[in-house]
Amino acid sequence: MNGNKIISSERLRSLESYELMDSFPESVYDDITRLAAAICNTPVSLIASNQLNEPSINGIVANSRDVTDRKLYLKATEEQNAKLKEIAWTQSHIVRAPVARLMGLINLVREDVLENEEKELMLDNIIKSADEIDAIIKQIVESTASVVNIEKIE
Repeated sequence: MNGNKIISSERLRSLESYELMDSFPESVYDDITRLAAAICNTPVSLIASNQLNEPSINGIVANSRDVTDRKLYLKATEEQNAKLKEIAWTQSHIVRAPVARLMGLINLVREDVLENEEKELMLDNIIKSADEIDAIIKQIVESTASVVNIEKIE
């Protein structure tokens, strides 16, 4: 117990040397903290005072953290997720139609019940569906290139 009083007394003497005791009202220190945060372009996350629960001590504790990088990272992640959802939707819906047509056309050609003119028409439709799939894949590749690289932000 005696050791705690010594530490407390040393701390008290140290604080007295800063002339914080019996000084300006707490709101003045809050204003100073906000001003310093504005000058440094840093958000203030905490303003607290009298952490020692001793009424004779006036002081402030300012704890701030620049969260700009974190916000940029979160925004980039949200943008990336939106783009990836768009790509997934394209793959599951837009690509599915020409693939289903291809499968049906190939089955018709395999059954060997078509006349030559019909086979030519089916082969033309197969090529059209393949070209459509190719165009969709190119669009997906372009969309993928525009996805934000969040590793550069970290």
